[in-house]
Amino acid sequence: MKSILYWILACGICFAFGRYLSPSKIETKEVQVVKKDVEYITREIAKKDGTVIKEQIKKDSITKKDEKQVKVDNKKPNYKVGVTQYLNGKTAVNGEVRVLGPVFLGVTANTNGENLGVSLSMEF
Repeated sequence: MKSILYWILACGICFAFGRYLSPSKIETKEVQVVKKDVEYITREIAKKDGTVIKEQIKKDSITKKDEKQVKVDNKKPNYKVGVTQYLNGKTAVNGEVRVLGPVFLGVTANTNGENLGVSLSMEF
């Protein structure tokens, strides 16, 4: 039974770290620029019999440029605060700070000052 709980705990930790390391937002932009320049070359050929032949040659030069920009945003919040209302009417406040990956370390206190505790939590 303990080994099953250890496997579930290990899978939960792996899932949480994988989710933490994955980017939250990916933005992709594709830019395509096509520039076409046309140049005409005119050539005249004069023959001995006096006729003139005009020849026009069209020369195209095409410049093609593809750009792909990828922006990845992986910013995660580092702090959490909360308030808990118990069924017996007592209220507690807590604050947590990220210590490693998806793991948070925090402090919990009752508003009347009776209890003070430390919490360890994980987001996934």
